[in-house]
Amino acid sequence: MKIMFRYLMCACLLWPVPVYAFGENSILSGQIVLQNSGGEPLSGVQVFANGANPAGSDSAGQFELKFADRKAGDRVRLSLKKEGFEVVNREELEPRIPADAKEIVVIVMCKTGERDRHAMLYYRIAEKSIQQGYETELKRINDNYENMVKEKNAELENLKVQRDTALAQAKDLSEKFAKVNLDEASEMYKQAFALFQYGKVEEARQVLDDAKMDQALAAAKKQEEEAKKAIRQSIENYIVM
Repeated sequence: MKIMFRYLMCACLLWPVPVYAFGENSILSGQIVLQNSGGEPLSGVQVFANGANPAGSDSAGQFELKFADRKAGDRVRLSLKKEGFEVVNREELEPRIPADAKEIVVIVMCKTGERDRHAMLYYRIAEKSIQQGYETELKRINDNYENMVKEKNAELENLKVQRDTALAQAKDLSEKFAKVNLDEASEMYKQAFALFQYGKVEEARQVLDDAKMDQALAAAKKQEEEAKKAIRQSIENYIVM
């Protein structure tokens, strides 16, 4: 009987008994700080996560969660609670357990309602800047458009003037060509008429202007020669007398 008892005792001592312990790779460390405080730690925050012991932040804002059924790389969901405070960077509430226990997750908290108030304040700042940029660009576009309209109107007016001038010239040339017998006309008139028939009114007018200039020069030269002749004749008459 004693032998049997001793045998059972030895068997019990040698039988493997499961031991539930927290490994180094199942620890999540973190720190809680107050928003816009220069990194001031926030103590007394209760931190919860499924599968881990609840923890509270100490005077340095630090906490440590130990998981029995999680390993490094697993994502966990944190829940924080402190009366009158809320989490700012909510994306940090679903961290992964780091392989290095020295790595920490930093969670920022602020007084309840401040997050939304800050969001609205920052939005208004951005909205004001965007609106100012919009109005500046709108003014630039409107100014450019007005200048373009003015330039367009000026070009249209100039185009109308050119058209009216061309029509007046065409009418004048039409009257001139209608009075000319082309069989007896000079080569320059014939050239001008040919251009006119092809719709080249300005070129035709220019040819006739050149013809007028040639005629004027010829007339002036003739007058000059006649004047010289008259002077010579006067001198000769004076000598004879």
